[in-house]
Amino acid sequence: TSSRTRGSWARSSSGERYLGKVYNDAWMRDNGFLEPESTSVGTVMGVKKTATPRLITVDAKSPVGEAVKLVREHDISVIPVMRDGDVVGTLNENAVLRRVFEDPETLSMLTEQVMEEPLPRLSPDDAVEKAIALFSKKVRGVLIYQGCVPVGILTPFDVIGFVS
Repeated sequence: TSSRTRGSWARSSSGERYLGKVYNDAWMRDNGFLEPESTSVGTVMGVKKTATPRLITVDAKSPVGEAVKLVREHDISVIPVMRDGDVVGTLNENAVLRRVFEDPETLSMLTEQVMEEPLPRLSPDDAVEKAIALFSKKVRGVLIYQGCVPVGILTPFDVIGFVS
């Protein structure tokens, strides 16, 4: 072998051709050399497939029957309850169903009389792992806030849909 061929082989064997890849975090991550980047809640919300154009809420003084109508109309299961522009609680489809089954008069009660605690809050910049940790504690959804304004709800199914 000539010295030129030997030198060329030596350079490629020494890893020189991989230098561009070693300093490329995306390539390193894709090939298992780095931990995967954390996905933000905002990224998952951005690809969330839903027919609901905005955050659907119900007023605390509205009758439960109005909230049930929203659940059916928008095919949702959790509705934030608002009072004077603030989220004060959550109406959960399963809890309402149970109450209405036991007492049909529940439909005429005020939403604030049957609401549960507000959903936990996260921002779009938070890592989706925070939401997953909450879901593992049987939380049915997470309310996403942009600053002081609630902008959406992230559910376990949204995360599953994102991953798949």
